[in-house]
Amino acid sequence: MTWLSENYKWLFDGIGALVVMAVLGYIVRRVLQDRQKGTAVLTAQGAKVMNSPVASGSGITQTINSPTINLSFPAASAPSTPVRFFNYDGNSGPLNVSGRQHSVQDPSLVDLWCLVTIVNCTLYPMKIAPSQLFLNGAEWLPERIFFRLKSDPLPKYERISLVGNHKEDYQLHFMFPVANCPKAISGYLLVEVETDSGNEPFQIDVKFP
Repeated sequence: MTWLSENYKWLFDGIGALVVMAVLGYIVRRVLQDRQKGTAVLTAQGAKVMNSPVASGSGITQTINSPTINLSFPAASAPSTPVRFFNYDGNSGPLNVSGRQHSVQDPSLVDLWCLVTIVNCTLYPMKIAPSQLFLNGAEWLPERIFFRLKSDPLPKYERISLVGNHKEDYQLHFMFPVANCPKAISGYLLVEVETDSGNEPFQIDVKFP
């Protein structure tokens, strides 16, 4: 107490006062920091928040990194039958070659014919040409096989073209010598189908009543 009474002026004057104030300021800051740790609040209004799962308020720009999922879908497969022949009445059975007449240009030939609907089952253009006729398991040789458009029957076509996903009506003609004209017999016509991927032979069932 004697020392304090002798030095109290020094404690509250000059350097001593500064030291006391500094110690008191440090204690006050520590107390305030401890309180803020327990009641900390994040205010994001007007700020840019990155990678935050939840943000509320106005004027907020939020960037969230989401996972990338790659899905693979099977490619559409090409139809197993690129071209189909139907009787004109819609029957999908053997082509009924029931038309018969003698050739005007050559009376020694008989023209056997039928009306067919030809369907291109692919999305690509194709060319179609009849090549060989087989009846009762043996090749039967006509003089000529050709198409005529039903809508314009004058021109003859030994090869026709069909655009993708399209159908057309034709007359299919078989020219035979009178002595070798088929009757009451069935078999198939081998057709060559030419597409961008190459040539593919195709069988069409036929019958001659």
